[in-house]
Amino acid sequence: MIPNTKIKSKLQGSYRRKSLTGPLLLLVLLGSSLFICTLTAGAEDSTLKNAVLVGNETALQTIINTTMEPVVIALTGDIQLTQTLHIPQDKNVTLTSNAAGQFFKLIGPTNTTTITVDSGGILQLDGIHVTHNKDIPGQGVENYGTLTLSKGEISGNTRGVYTQTGNFIMSGGTISNNNEGGVHNYDDFTMSGGTISNNNASSYGGGVSNYHNFIMSGGVISNNNASSGGGVYNYLNFTMLGGEISDNTAAGTGGGVCSTGPGNWFSMFGGVISKNTAATGGAISLHYTNFDLYFGVISDNTATSGNGGGVWVSWSSAYLYGGIISGNQVSNHGGGLYLATNAWLVVYDGVIFSNNKAIAPYETVIVDYEAYYKYIGANVVWTEPFTHGYNNYDIGYIGGVLANTQPSPSVSPSPSPSPSPSPDVSPSPSPDPTSSPTSSPTSSPTSSPTANPTANPTANPTANPTANPTANPTANPTANPTANPTANPSPSSNYSSNTGIPLDILVCVVLTAVIVSVVISFFISTSKRNQWPEDELRTV
Repeated sequence: MIPNTKIKSKLQGSYRRKSLTGPLLLLVLLGSSLFICTLTAGAEDSTLKNAVLVGNETALQTIINTTMEPVVIALTGDIQLTQTLHIPQDKNVTLTSNAAGQFFKLIGPTNTTTITVDSGGILQLDGIHVTHNKDIPGQGVENYGTLTLSKGEISGNTRGVYTQTGNFIMSGGTISNNNEGGVHNYDDFTMSGGTISNNNASSYGGGVSNYHNFIMSGGVISNNNASSGGGVYNYLNFTMLGGEISDNTAAGTGGGVCSTGPGNWFSMFGGVISKNTAATGGAISLHYTNFDLYFGVISDNTATSGNGGGVWVSWSSAYLYGGIISGNQVSNHGGGLYLATNAWLVVYDGVIFSNNKAIAPYETVIVDYEAYYKYIGANVVWTEPFTHGYNNYDIGYIGGVLANTQPSPSVSPSPSPSPSPSPDVSPSPSPDPTSSPTSSPTSSPTSSPTANPTANPTANPTANPTANPTANPTANPTANPTANPTANPSPSSNYSSNTGIPLDILVCVVLTAVIVSVVISFFISTSKRNQWPEDELRTV
């Protein structure tokens, strides 16, 4: 048989076209992936898309003063200011840098604030460095309007941020190496991300000094130093929903948090306070403060010379509904928590104490077991092998009697032959409100200056005006266990902050890898199917 060359040629062309399908498809899909990544990167760089480029002080202030619409200004280099940069009341300004991965400096004048945001003004710092030259005093940002820090740095100033009135919102960036505290807040401060670190204060609040409302749901406050409140000094309301306060130091009280002031409140719904150090109250010191612990961890803190490795409580009330207090230590008394003068404590069954250490364990000297079990849950987890809380490793108090042993967790104080525990072990204590007509969870304990419930914290449950925690309708965390949806964000919500890789870029890389692997597999299989069938060619 004579081969039909025309048929053979057509078949060869058909197979060649089929063999090109794989590479063409690969190019199309790769192009699509690159297009998607380009759009994503474009969205990330949208801040610079319509930015006004500025390289000197005069142009910078002029643009801010004359703009009628929200404006993005990108610095093209460092700018040394001769006077404070003002953001007027009717302006909305974003400051960034016209360089990838580099924060250009806005350098403040001597003895003067670098930037002032007037009442009604809006400033977003999205990639610049607000600072002063070395050894030159002056504040970083003085805020009377709305200040947002999302990217960039505020460092090398006397105070980093000083909010007199208005709002300060921190979602990213760094506030560090300021000489008189990172943040001083007299209005509203919200922190959901970023880092406040390595700041010093000669008095209060190395990281943050709060005199109004401070809400922390994320970010890190670490390695700050002060006389009181190495991490945070709170004088009104501090709510911690998440984030971390760690490795801070106080020469006096409150390595992590010092909360003080009549009627103020510190509530902890999540987050971690760990590895802080102070003379007294390694993690937290409470003075004239209402403290609520719902969730979160207080761990591995140290009191060097005073009492309360984890928490120190004086003239304050502490309600522990949940959370973990562990690994704290003190050279004196109260490894986990110490009750000083006029302190009131209620511990519910959801709390876990573990591995706390103190100078030595207490003998069992609980005079009134009925009162003890009313305010200390029957099923609280204690540092092993202790079976009750007033063991000094977990809770220490005025009047506690040390066991005649050297510090050793193997010494377990056995219960005395006192009356059996009261059946009233409900996690909702309700002393007779008529015995304390001024009872209020926010009233100062000084209303009964002669009462000292910590001498025997359970002997007189009505001596302290805060003895009725049920007067506060929010005292029971089970009433709304999901009240803070951000208290425990899903791992994906802050993935990029943990890895250092932006989530959108990570998605593009994964998408491209998947597409390439699929197309290569398809190409290999197609190439095998599209090989010219020699047996058929011979028969054509």
